[in-house]
Amino acid sequence: MAIYHLSMKAISRSAGRSATGAAAYRAGCSITDERTGQVHNYRRKGGVESADVVLPDGVPAMSREDLWNGVELHHRRGDALVAREFEVALPAELSEVERKRLAVDFVREVANHYGVAADVCIHKPGRGGDERNHHAHILISACGVTKEGFGKKVVELDPIHCQRHKIANPSELWRARWAELTNERLRQNQIDAKVDHRSLKEQGVEQEPTKHLGPSATGFERRTGEASHKRRTHEGQAKKQRAEKNFYERVEQSLQRAEENATRLAGELAIAKARHAAWAERNTRRHAGTPNRIIRMDETKTQDGRVLHRWAGAGPSAGKVAVIEKGNRLSAAGKYSEPKAAAMAEVAKHRGWKAATITGNDEFKAMALREFLRRGIEVSNPELQQQVQAWRLDQAKVAEARKQAEKAKERSAEAHKAQEAQATMGAEEGAKTKEKAPSAPPIDHREALKAEVMRMTGNSATFEDRADISSFGTVFAMNERYAAQDIGRRTVRIIDRTKIPVTLGTWWVQKDGSIKPERLKDGGRGLISIYGKGVTEQMERVAPHLAPGLGKGQGIGR
Repeated sequence: MAIYHLSMKAISRSAGRSATGAAAYRAGCSITDERTGQVHNYRRKGGVESADVVLPDGVPAMSREDLWNGVELHHRRGDALVAREFEVALPAELSEVERKRLAVDFVREVANHYGVAADVCIHKPGRGGDERNHHAHILISACGVTKEGFGKKVVELDPIHCQRHKIANPSELWRARWAELTNERLRQNQIDAKVDHRSLKEQGVEQEPTKHLGPSATGFERRTGEASHKRRTHEGQAKKQRAEKNFYERVEQSLQRAEENATRLAGELAIAKARHAAWAERNTRRHAGTPNRIIRMDETKTQDGRVLHRWAGAGPSAGKVAVIEKGNRLSAAGKYSEPKAAAMAEVAKHRGWKAATITGNDEFKAMALREFLRRGIEVSNPELQQQVQAWRLDQAKVAEARKQAEKAKERSAEAHKAQEAQATMGAEEGAKTKEKAPSAPPIDHREALKAEVMRMTGNSATFEDRADISSFGTVFAMNERYAAQDIGRRTVRIIDRTKIPVTLGTWWVQKDGSIKPERLKDGGRGLISIYGKGVTEQMERVAPHLAPGLGKGQGIGR
């Protein structure tokens, strides 16, 4: 099978290249660049079958060195594009003579079409490479050539100019022409082979296109027999492209299946909607003559609509109960259940029923009986009267139990109040008795406490009945049993709310009214008793971790 290849490249000074150097390399000769003085000598390069200069018709012949030196001198810009190159693959099926004739005929068409000079050099396959790799390098001048000399730049060879002016791209134009000439020459030589200038994708061929490696990579592979870095890079890119292609194909297949499923589901949904609409129409015609039939729909706007909405529905709606009233009879479709019994009782209550007769199996009657009685509707069934009496007896027992619980609660509250009153009276009587005693005068330990507080905290203290609260936030707590007495041991704790829960100390109140500080073995942790109005709120503020267990006349431990 013949191989097709045609590519087009630019020879530009901006890339460090020159027309003289390119021509010398391709022809395997030596050319001295008159513009720079550089000698390009490639005489030792092998593999050149032929090298011919082709000029437009009517232009006098000139040597290769004169042609490309003239081109270099004609272009004065430092970044000038001085030449362009066609690289074509020649059919290995043709003889050497036929390959040269094919290449020269093609070059002559190009030269006359654009009016440019051309240099066609045919190379043999490289040693160690593909033996079919016969190819030609065709170097053409970027400027026109006439018998008067070199002319202007040929813009029709510039792909950018062609794109802007919507002119046929020269590469596409000559790719097709090269395929035509090649196939024509193969036919003339009766060779059963054919080339196609179209891409593999355009041909519908599932095959990866080959990559041109270039002279450096090809030379490396010939010398070493190993794959060049460029070839490995191309192979890696091709592998990645194959993986991406497979991925996108799978995605496209998934999307196609999803679209097919969506279409199928849409059709099934349309069928289901049509069936539902037909059912609703038949149901409407069936009950057109029963105006008293009630179907509680979602859009019910009655006063009790919110209640009925829970039990209402029309048609096969999941989670809803259809209650139908015909005259003085209520019914519900489907199997019996507690929700249906409750729905029927609710509708009956809404309709103002005072009594009802329940029909159905025993299980449903028991369900409905409870629901109707809870709503104050009497059940008239003779066979259910025993259950009605049992239900009422149970309700009476529950009511009596609640009543007894309320009474017990009231008695407990009254007893608690009596105990508090008795304790208060006892304390007052004890105080009066001591006032009448002719013995030693009463001892008030409060002054001593104030002095101790001042010494310990620097705060002055004020006192209220049965509770000691510092004006600066120091709380005194003492046992109520000793609060109104002036003798005996009384434990007093001072808690500074700026240092809660740190205990400042423990004091003993002596019989003579003096204060004796003492520290407990457990670090000052003991029983606290708080009494008096406002003390609980104070403690909630200064010691919130103690407040939940606090109450009047109660002690809390820490």
